[in-house]
Amino acid sequence: MNRGFCAKCGTPLCFESDGATHLNVTIGSLDHPELVPPIDQDGMEGRMPYFAGLHTLPDTGVTGADDPAWVDGIRATNNQHPDHDTDDWPPRGRAT
Repeated sequence: MNRGFCAKCGTPLCFESDGATHLNVTIGSLDHPELVPPIDQDGMEGRMPYFAGLHTLPDTGVTGADDPAWVDGIRATNNQHPDHDTDDWPPRGRAT
């Protein structure tokens, strides 16, 4: 198994089995994952039993909409490069 990670932040980007004919890309690492719909599911043996029912849970809205201070706290301590959000990295006063 070969795995690819971002050299700067460590985000998992892809994986490839030895002898594979394709590369698997982690959908969460894409800037626009909505443009790349999945065509199959791998590793189903590790799927949590409750995944099949996630669509039945209440939708609580946008992450952090009910607690802007929490969102600001996350932003202030996050060192992962946001790629499309900023041209200057790291922001002034913060180290990577």
